[in-house]
Amino acid sequence: MITLRRASRKACLRGRIARRRVHLESMGLQRSYSHRWWTASLLLSLLLPLASVTADESDRLPQGREQLLGTWRLKSITRITPQGPEADPFYGDHCSGLLIYDPAGWMSVQIAGATRPSLPTPELRVPTLDPRAPNSGQDAERASTLFNSYYAYFGTWTYDATRRTVRHSIVSSLYPGEQGLTYSQEVRLRGSQMIFTVRSRNAQGETQQVKIWERVTPVD
Repeated sequence: MITLRRASRKACLRGRIARRRVHLESMGLQRSYSHRWWTASLLLSLLLPLASVTADESDRLPQGREQLLGTWRLKSITRITPQGPEADPFYGDHCSGLLIYDPAGWMSVQIAGATRPSLPTPELRVPTLDPRAPNSGQDAERASTLFNSYYAYFGTWTYDATRRTVRHSIVSSLYPGEQGLTYSQEVRLRGSQMIFTVRSRNAQGETQQVKIWERVTPVD
């Protein structure tokens, strides 16, 4: 009898231990599931806004020339070389400019370097270059600096959706030798920005000049 009672007690104890183990494992699984669900929810709440920003700011190709019409303000010009990005050697950092496309197919662009010397406007609107005039050498040097820190031309423009390029056909330029030339630039849009890329290649690899233009809002 005593042996049967002991066996019964051991069986009962083993049953309690088994049920307790199942209970603890169940609680552990619930906590693990709850923790995983909370972690997934947190990650989702953080990633959704990022996905929205990425979708809004991702580059896209213009569907037609209508998306390029209007006035654009220059934001930056960067050269990307095999050694890395650098300031444009002609315009430097923090340059400014304006680009206008009109519906009739005409365009104009002006770009000014950030550091331009101060030179009073002469009566004839040109610096004195007469070698007999006082300070003519200084005026000539400043005139050269002004000339080399500014760029402008006007002409006609077209958008080639197949090649994803904008073509500028120059009618007149600050540099007379550019008259009649045509320049092509890859174009893409990113939010309110228009991005031009011009590629060149040498023995060291490919170099890109990247211009970023920001659409100008209408003036009240």
